[in-house]
Amino acid sequence: MYPSLRYALLLGSVLLAGCNTVPPVSEKGPENIADTGFSKTLESIPEPAAQLVIEEQSITAGSLVDEAAAANFVKPQPVIEGVRPASSVLVANNSNVSRLAGSADTASQVAPREDMSPTNRIELWLAQAELAMDKDQLTTPADNNAYVFYARMLMQDENNALALQGLERIVQRYLILAKSAHKKGKFKQSHLFLSRASKVVPGHAQIAAVTKQLAQSKAQAVSKVKKKAKKQPNKAQQLTIYKPLQTQQQSLLDAPEGMQRQRILLPPGALKHEASALAIYLRGLARQIEQVDGRLYIIAPRDKQVRWVYGLLNGTNPDYRIRANIKHKSPAAIEVIYKADTPLLDVFH
Repeated sequence: MYPSLRYALLLGSVLLAGCNTVPPVSEKGPENIADTGFSKTLESIPEPAAQLVIEEQSITAGSLVDEAAAANFVKPQPVIEGVRPASSVLVANNSNVSRLAGSADTASQVAPREDMSPTNRIELWLAQAELAMDKDQLTTPADNNAYVFYARMLMQDENNALALQGLERIVQRYLILAKSAHKKGKFKQSHLFLSRASKVVPGHAQIAAVTKQLAQSKAQAVSKVKKKAKKQPNKAQQLTIYKPLQTQQQSLLDAPEGMQRQRILLPPGALKHEASALAIYLRGLARQIEQVDGRLYIIAPRDKQVRWVYGLLNGTNPDYRIRANIKHKSPAAIEVIYKADTPLLDVFH
């Protein structure tokens, strides 16, 4: 290759490389001497070295920018989600407080900072109170309950509407718990809930009304129990009340030769109240029926009465099963058929 052509190609490649690394120079020329010197220096430096210089300058500039940004960066203060300025909060939102619980283990672990403004302290106590309400921690435990946090809010702002609403909510919740416990017959627990409500808002008119209502309801329930007990006959007196209804001879009915058939009447009052005197007699009759291996009918107007009589007869001896048919009619009686020459079963006496 001709030397002149080779030189021309080499010069062209150098110029092309320079266009890729060095910004174009204005036709007007450099604005100052420093620019002129810098341009001449770049022209005198080989292509790889020029690229290194430019890269180093760009890295240094980026570092300076990062340092400046870091110096001016202000770390944002943590924001508790769900807590809004007191002026915009009208009604406490339990769902917001629930989201707050996701950002901290419990609200009780978040203590007000000394540099907090009164407004921020109230917002924090409100969030803690709502969490306690969600857990039904109304006045207990001592260091983490809704009443304590609402009271702190009122100490900071005695007319705080949200705190006053919170105390009313505690009272209403205790009234619900008191009624529920009273309905289940847990009168002591019901009284305890009413007592706690009175400590939250002393002299609350609704507490007095519910207390009076539950007291009247309790008195009515006790009165009903006493009346029911009075209507039931004294079992100790039943042994002397019921008299024999028939003799053994009167219990006999027609039967085939060599057989006996007896219809033993049962006192209706004793059967109705399942008197102990009748129960004693039926157990004795069951032993006699077992001895003669009798077959019987149980006669009574109500199915419940039939089952009670059969249960006593059949339950006397677990090793012997009494076979019986039933009839629903009056008068109540037990009719037994068995093999014997003379009547062997005792009547009720």
